Amino acid sequence: HFSVVYLLISTTLLTDCIGHVAARAVAAKKEKVLARELSPEMIREMSTIEGAGSEITRVEYLSSVLVEAGTVERTDVDAILARFDELDVCRSGTLDEADIRMAAMKEFYDTPGIIKKEPSTRSRKLLDRFR
Repeated sequence: HFSVVYLLISTTLLTDCIGHVAARAVAAKKEKVLARELSPEMIREMSTIEGAGSEITRVEYLSSVLVEAGTVERTDVDAILARFDELDVCRSGTLDEADIRMAAMKEFYDTPGIIKKEPSTRSRKLLDRFR
């Protein structure tokens, strides 16, 4: 019975120790990324806008640092930004009530130029919010 208890305790302690070492390594990597001096090369690498290699936006800086620090994957950032673009129906760069209205109005149309006689239930509910 002693060996079973010993194995349980030692396994738990070893796992906890490995977790702490990994957490310290991640924290050290984040500190290193945040402490780095900005260079023209880094700006070009961080820029996601074609042809704008000499400047970056706040979002580009944030996403690049999060990816480099290992906090998120580039594919996650790209998926989130793509979803934002889908929701930004007005293409204003922000999400607001106008985007909700425009999305609901788009549902009124089956094909360009043809208006539905009855809007979908979802469209009707979205538009009713603004009456």
